[in-house]
Amino acid sequence: MSYDALIDFACLKGKLMFRPASGKLAYPYLDPGGPYSASLWDWDSYWGAVALFEIARRSGEKKLFNDVCTHACGALMNFFAVQHPDGSLPIMMTAEDADWFDSLGAPGNNMAKPVQAQFLKLLWENGALEKHTAEYLLQGIRRACECRFSRYRHEASSLLVWANDIAIGIDDDPAVWGRPDFSAAHIFLNSLMVMELNSASEVAGKLQCCQDADYFRQESSRLAEAVNRFCWDRRDKWYYSCDVQCRQNLRSHRYFKELNTYLTPFWQVMPLRIRNFCGVLPLAAGIASPEQAAEVVAKMTDPAEFRTPYGIRTMSAAEDRFYEDKVSRGNPSNWLGPVWIIANYLTYIALKRYGFTAEAAELAKNTVQLLDKDFRSNGIMHEYYDPSDGTPISGPGFLNWNLLFLLMEEAFA
Repeated sequence: MSYDALIDFACLKGKLMFRPASGKLAYPYLDPGGPYSASLWDWDSYWGAVALFEIARRSGEKKLFNDVCTHACGALMNFFAVQHPDGSLPIMMTAEDADWFDSLGAPGNNMAKPVQAQFLKLLWENGALEKHTAEYLLQGIRRACECRFSRYRHEASSLLVWANDIAIGIDDDPAVWGRPDFSAAHIFLNSLMVMELNSASEVAGKLQCCQDADYFRQESSRLAEAVNRFCWDRRDKWYYSCDVQCRQNLRSHRYFKELNTYLTPFWQVMPLRIRNFCGVLPLAAGIASPEQAAEVVAKMTDPAEFRTPYGIRTMSAAEDRFYEDKVSRGNPSNWLGPVWIIANYLTYIALKRYGFTAEAAELAKNTVQLLDKDFRSNGIMHEYYDPSDGTPISGPGFLNWNLLFLLMEEAFA
């Protein structure tokens, strides 16, 4: 099957993500398209930039490449233009409000998801930044990392926790959604942070910022070790998020001075055994051993769990108490089963990284066939899809990370 029309559509519509500087947004930027037009989001802008650089490469148009550089650089610069002295960064910005979720200088709230060093690496590799700008951004990234560790690190395990369940990316993951503040060491957050630290170390090395490179490398090693120690479940052979609310609960008693005196929990976290696609993210981050990766991939490619003809379910079909594959809603958006292209793409990265080439090729083909079906039927793309038949569920006109299908090269072989 030829996907030329879909590719042409992506290349044409991708340009609609370009937005001029306006109001609180001092630099040109990228928006996700569809219902999220005229807004700048943290990890959305990064993945949109990855896709747009690929579109520019395919087109060979110098002007398009320059436009991508301008708007991608501007997207990242907008976050650091408002960075708080404590290092915090906003999650979402608009021309009217630079901090929609009150992240800046607010330790009780979440801050931007950790993608800024990955963004910087992307820009540096594409020659989109001057050295002095890259150095400025790297220092801002270090401050942001230090802020995350200060705000969110659970010292007993070294894992990072979310402050609350607001704007966490994987919105309604039951490991976080509706649960107590500062309780969830999310596998998504910790895997993304390892990827962030690795990218920061690499860029710092290229900029000859040796002390920064060492800092990022050491923190990455510490966090990766914590993920394998506390999030890998030897019984289920899967990476889970964890609850960090483990403590000694002393109780006064009328006959004894205190109860529970001799029971101090020797376990630092409690696994939250809810199996969703986030369990593949330690593979995308390179944290897993080959043996662990093989166990995870066996479940990701099992039709009774994640595999569908349209990609992967975001929640295992075996999780019957949480599985909700056809519901459309606003926020929180539905990650309890529907197929999301970003989940497909991150799984694709994980499969490729560990040498599961046949599985990656199948996922690539299924992803492109899904988007091609939507485009042929509706003339647009959507945000997420029914895993049983590929029907669009929500977010008509969404672009952003959907355009990452262009990097799934096996689909076009």
